[in-house]
Amino acid sequence: MSNPPTPSPLPTFFAPAERVDAGQIRRQAAAVAASPLVSTLLNSMLDVALILNARRQIVFASENTLSLLPSGDLSAALGKRPGEALACIQASTGPGGCGTAAACCECGAVHAILSGLSGKGATQECRITRIIGGRRESLDLRVRSTPFMHEGEQYTILSVADISHEKRRRALEDTFLRDLSDQTGCIEGQTMLVRSRLPDGQLRDEVDDMIQMIGELSEKVLARCDLAAAENDRLIPVFATLRARDFVKTLARHFALHVLGAGCWLRIDPASANPAFLSDRRLLQRVLGNLLRNALEAAQPGEAITLGCDSEDDVVNFRIQNASIMPRKVCLQIFNRSFSTKSPGRGLGTYSARLLVERYLHGRIRFTSGKATGTTFIVTLPLNPLAPQ
Repeated sequence: MSNPPTPSPLPTFFAPAERVDAGQIRRQAAAVAASPLVSTLLNSMLDVALILNARRQIVFASENTLSLLPSGDLSAALGKRPGEALACIQASTGPGGCGTAAACCECGAVHAILSGLSGKGATQECRITRIIGGRRESLDLRVRSTPFMHEGEQYTILSVADISHEKRRRALEDTFLRDLSDQTGCIEGQTMLVRSRLPDGQLRDEVDDMIQMIGELSEKVLARCDLAAAENDRLIPVFATLRARDFVKTLARHFALHVLGAGCWLRIDPASANPAFLSDRRLLQRVLGNLLRNALEAAQPGEAITLGCDSEDDVVNFRIQNASIMPRKVCLQIFNRSFSTKSPGRGLGTYSARLLVERYLHGRIRFTSGKATGTTFIVTLPLNPLAPQ
């Protein structure tokens, strides 16, 4: 007697379309729910958490899944695939539901789920379009799959974070900063053109002040652009050969008016060395400028701020020192994002300095603070960051 023919796979454009029946879903859901540890841990997560069986069907949904479900009913999600539960428009176009449409081959969620079911966790982003109450709605989601074995059966835990607001904020911020940078550049150019046409002695000083203020505004805009790019791994450093003491002298000249306005004076350590090294001029100026600006704000009128540099082995050190002492609570938080001893909305100077130094200039930044020597920030950079490690 011949064996019965093997059923043909169900049609699909990407992921397998086969499912288990409702009875199997109820059994798997009951088995998972019977574990208090699993349900308690997943319900305590800030992100939405789903447990999917080997056919990508939901057998558990954390309580906060309600925030994403159009139906508002957790039990209605059982047995469905994630895209079906979230009402993704592609789920209804595939021959076998979520994961089987032609567009699903580009879906980060499907890729993450398949990876998790194969025993390898993965993090992806996915974009879902759905129609809720007759209105088209777009979701940007970050999903992470984690393989999970339970009572001998293969599952994957899928955590889902709605990053729609984050994505839109980032896009608006990038557009705003780019437009602002373009406008300040235009204003600076027009102001310099006006200056070139003024007769000698007529408003030249006032226009020069305007040009300097516009330049400072442009620098602040560019600094914020660089920070946004750095935090999102989109910043590309451009390395060139620099000289340490020459760089410090240029920085001191750039800050001459700031120092005068603060009532302080700036000195360059006469023992400063002048080794050649590779670095990104603009980013290094941003780093040392932030630290120098902080030193100026902390210094008292009449106090000196000392800039210096030296070289040892295969690194170059830059130092910025002032006489003030940082309280212990400040020392413990100085590199935290948004921490500031000044007004709200500040606190990016030392944070961005460390980010740029460690992630893009391949160096390190540290400080000392005490009664004997005041506060000194030290930036250590490799002479050649491109050399094989």
